[in-house]
Amino acid sequence: MRDLNLDMLMRWRGAPTSLRTPTVLALFHNREDVRHFAEARRILIENGVDARRIDDDLRGLSKRRSLPKLIEKWTSGLQLAASPYRSDVLVPVQTVGELRELGKYLRNCSASFSFDSLAGRSVFLRIMDRDETIGLVHLELEGGEWLICEIVGKANRSPGRTVMESVYNELNGAGFSVCRERGPSVWDKVQRFAGLPYMT
Repeated sequence: MRDLNLDMLMRWRGAPTSLRTPTVLALFHNREDVRHFAEARRILIENGVDARRIDDDLRGLSKRRSLPKLIEKWTSGLQLAASPYRSDVLVPVQTVGELRELGKYLRNCSASFSFDSLAGRSVFLRIMDRDETIGLVHLELEGGEWLICEIVGKANRSPGRTVMESVYNELNGAGFSVCRERGPSVWDKVQRFAGLPYMT
């Protein structure tokens, strides 16, 4: 009699029914991986990605290292949560693809909050200087209130004291407070599962 693989059984129990195949379950390292992917799948479906498309694409995947491109395919065109604020200087980021490109351009990890933004927990605003993006504002929803979590320029540096003060004063004047403590991103779990770098 062959030994029962308890780890595989735990992965099977945690997977959506449509993904309970040996090929798909082999993509996951453990039950936690399955749970993280199930959460990401739920968010994707809530944002209009067809569940069958996700499942079919995943069943057609032969190597785990191909997963980042698949996640990029599913998410790039998706609209992010509506922004609670907009001005001539602070312009909302609209799509996951745009957020990903800004992360590359500004050399920061803003793309790591893609799933948080899709889930309506994070919003990013471009800091504009004429036609150039010089930084990002990260807002997070906490207890029903949007809070200022970060104001960053390139490579997570300050966009400059004058810009920082101006942006803070504008948002503070519009009723935004500063974030007390930022929690972990849902996307961090997806990244660990998919083996994604911060800037995909």
